[in-house]
Amino acid sequence: MVVSGSHNEKLSPKGSVGKGTIPQYGSYPSALQNTGSPQRFISNGSISTISPSIHHEPECTETDFLLPSQLYGRSTLSRSTTAKDADDSGPPAESLRSMLLQILVPFLLAGIGTICAGMLLEVVQSWDVFQEITELFILVPAVLGMKGNLEMTLASRLSTAVNAGKMESTREKWMLIVGNLALKQLQATVLGLLASLMATGLGWMAEGQMPLHHVMLLCSASVSTAFIASLLQGFIMVGVIIGSMRMGINPDNVATPMAASFGDLITLALLAFFSQWFFSLIELYPYVLYLVDMFFLCLIPLWVVISSKHPASQLLLHTGWEPIITAMVISSIGGLILDKAVSDPNLAGIILYAPVINGESSSLGSGHKGLPLVW
Repeated sequence: MVVSGSHNEKLSPKGSVGKGTIPQYGSYPSALQNTGSPQRFISNGSISTISPSIHHEPECTETDFLLPSQLYGRSTLSRSTTAKDADDSGPPAESLRSMLLQILVPFLLAGIGTICAGMLLEVVQSWDVFQEITELFILVPAVLGMKGNLEMTLASRLSTAVNAGKMESTREKWMLIVGNLALKQLQATVLGLLASLMATGLGWMAEGQMPLHHVMLLCSASVSTAFIASLLQGFIMVGVIIGSMRMGINPDNVATPMAASFGDLITLALLAFFSQWFFSLIELYPYVLYLVDMFFLCLIPLWVVISSKHPASQLLLHTGWEPIITAMVISSIGGLILDKAVSDPNLAGIILYAPVINGESSSLGSGHKGLPLVW
């Protein structure tokens, strides 16, 4: 049915239709009620019938809030909104008291964890392996930095997925978790190997020599530590985020500080253990170091296949490498400075504060980083 130009003028009230006004179609009730299907006017004056079988989903825009005020695990698009809610343009309210209670305890645990990591580092620096292979001090900040590069980014991604309502479906939830965990294991293996090679290169530039068995020990200890620590902390992060989702707590306030509290201590303990163990095998069974490296490298295709099953983790297979590799290089340069500071008698005891300075800055930064993604 075609409406003439004169009729088209009657469709709008006197004057131009301004922004925010609703055109009145009261002049032609029969044109809109003759058919049982909903109709809409097109700019050329014709009326098109919309098929009732076509379901139009509401479009997401950049102004849609991902964090509803009732439940953190429910998307704003999954619930109906009233006219009052539609007019409310402010962000969802989260009381200051609630936020402080959710943030305070995890951040206190994170501080205690970094202090314990510093005390542990001060003890293990006198071990034979750290005295013989000083390049391990170059490796320490790079390996500890993986907590912020991998664990905290995993916590931020999963927390944002919870707030966006993408983990309400059981199948979608576990596909997202498994894909991100496999991606994190792949990144941990590659970064562990690159960090050991970076420490080897910086150590060779500083001392002018680097024995082959020292290189293999650095590679084996770094890859083993990165892989096992990433796996353990990944399981912890998944449990914390799922528990926060079920309890109605904002995961952004809890997950990243919890990652910080466990990350430094677990990673440093594993690095010291693997380094000392491989150092005891380096004379009698040197082939064990080669087998360890080959085992973890052979798992890389498996992680690639698993992580490519989910679109979100598949995208990060191609685009998520530059930031974490850059961060690892910067941390390795900081490790070179730490290596020189440890050997300086005037700076005795400074190693105690290295995990504290590194850990608190990363936990605070990652905690605040997740909030803009939601708000």
